[in-house]
Amino acid sequence: PKILTDDMIIFMGLLNDLFPGVDPPRKRDMEFEDVIVATTKEMGLTAEDDFVLRVVQLSELLAIRHCVFLMGPTGSGRTE
Repeated sequence: PKILTDDMIIFMGLLNDLFPGVDPPRKRDMEFEDVIVATTKEMGLTAEDDFVLRVVQLSELLAIRHCVFLMGPTGSGRTE
């Protein structure tokens, strides 16, 4: 599940308290991210790092959930 930006500070603080000096790297599938970037460019959009991260997070959610809701302001890319 996705951790909200406001909660990420608290979560990372808890991790640092439990495991001082450890900065766990995020597991990344670079091939999948390359496909996201290529598809985004084909659609005439800009593949910003935050957008790629959100697409990866959505893919991870769909792998473990039966249903998800996409919420966000108009023009944020929910439709396409």
